[in-house]
Amino acid sequence: MSVTFRIKASEAHGRRLDPSFYSPQYKQLDEALASCCYDCYEIRDLRIEVFQGVSRNLLENDRIRLLKVKNILPDGSIDFGDTEPISDVSVNKILKDGDIISPFIGAASGSKEHAGKVAYVRNAPDDTYIGGFMMVLRTDAGVNPEYVAAYMQSSIFRGLIFRHLGGTNINNVSLELLNKLPLIMPDAAIQDGIAIKASSIRAEACKLKADATAALDAAKRKIEMKIIEK
Repeated sequence: MSVTFRIKASEAHGRRLDPSFYSPQYKQLDEALASCCYDCYEIRDLRIEVFQGVSRNLLENDRIRLLKVKNILPDGSIDFGDTEPISDVSVNKILKDGDIISPFIGAASGSKEHAGKVAYVRNAPDDTYIGGFMMVLRTDAGVNPEYVAAYMQSSIFRGLIFRHLGGTNINNVSLELLNKLPLIMPDAAIQDGIAIKASSIRAEACKLKADATAALDAAKRKIEMKIIEK
């Protein structure tokens, strides 16, 4: 069902007239960003290198692997187990610790399931490359990559992404759009503190998930024993 939100002509911006762009949730997001006590920058104005991954090459090479969109899991972790062999490509596009990867270019399907997913790279395997349907963000000194990843995983940044996607069927985010999205940048000490906290929360979430899986497996075994008991 289509919904229309009434706004003043002076409030319309970005050459957007579609109703979803001006929904109350996005107006609240605008207000939150305007009242933020930290500086906001566009990504292109910061010391962040952004580049697209490599196109798949069917030549086989067992030593070099290709990371694809499906390898970024919904919880922001990375599945390094299901990769494909490719031929040698640019050394610059080898995955590194501290990289931020996301399918902002998106798969051809343009699925909202993939648009805006973000993962922070730790313990990168040797000779692993980023696939062509993904972007890599690589920060320079003065910008904490784990903080940037945490911000890009937040509901704030995802709200900005889906606001621009609107109700279209094409749910890919271009490099041009990515460069225009605001990035909240506190000073280095606060970035580091947020990054440490985000890492701690993520580790605790992983532990809770593992504990829940173990408990579920134990419960299943008890049920199975009840079934086969005489």
